[in-house]
Amino acid sequence: MLEIIADGSGDAGNNIVNPDNICVTKNYVYIQEDGDSFYKENKHDGIIWQYNIGNKALRPMIIMDHRRNVPEFNAKYNTVNSNLLSSWEYGAMLDISDLVGVPNTFTINIHPHTWQEDKFANPDGSGINPEPGRRPDGNRNGYSPVISSIPFSITLCFCAEGYCI
Repeated sequence: MLEIIADGSGDAGNNIVNPDNICVTKNYVYIQEDGDSFYKENKHDGIIWQYNIGNKALRPMIIMDHRRNVPEFNAKYNTVNSNLLSSWEYGAMLDISDLVGVPNTFTINIHPHTWQEDKFANPDGSGINPEPGRRPDGNRNGYSPVISSIPFSITLCFCAEGYCI
């Protein structure tokens, strides 16, 4: 039997927006948003929602923090000067607890679409653009932090290349 566990149409823009990926564990379903910065009703940055299978509660667990009011951050990670909500998105989320020997440990792929630099172009040296016509320069970066002690609620601060805010 299939059951709807999250419906973004109630309280549109505040609730879940454009769910894109899921990660299912024994007790929880984690729903990663693709943010959809062009959805006019969206009122928040990307969220990973946690659905408790036991009590059927849905809550925001990780909230992306774009640090729009921090000039040093924007100079490095928002080179396109975008103020759109959810211009970053979550990709895959994997439970790696068994691999690292630490319970409740996950890796989460993040696509910070505003972090663009020439050094990211052609990373494999093939000269092939993975998204021809869509991203002609292919100069966007991403990262996959490891987070442990889930379940909990946090605001995800951005750390990359030894730079954290």
